[in-house]
Amino acid sequence: MDPSLAELIANSQPSTVDGQWQRHVSLRFVSEGLSGRRHSGRWGTKNGFPVLYLGKPLDSVVVEAYRHLVDPVIDDDPSILDHLAPRALITCT
Repeated sequence: MDPSLAELIANSQPSTVDGQWQRHVSLRFVSEGLSGRRHSGRWGTKNGFPVLYLGKPLDSVVVEAYRHLVDPVIDDDPSILDHLAPRALITCT
């Protein structure tokens, strides 16, 4: 019998990455900027485990911010501008 996904994860070896990584967050979330969030997304679920998205190089973070903050205004709903908050760029090693 093949091992379950949980067994495979439990038996896997951790990996290490080096360097500087970044993300953009609303200014109101700066103090939590390196905490993972539980949310319905690619990996996290509302009631699941927290996920932290980081980017490298800086251009990848800029593109992600543009995709989330500018594209919707241009393509879908200009009223989103009423809800945008100033952003902060957080860098970690």
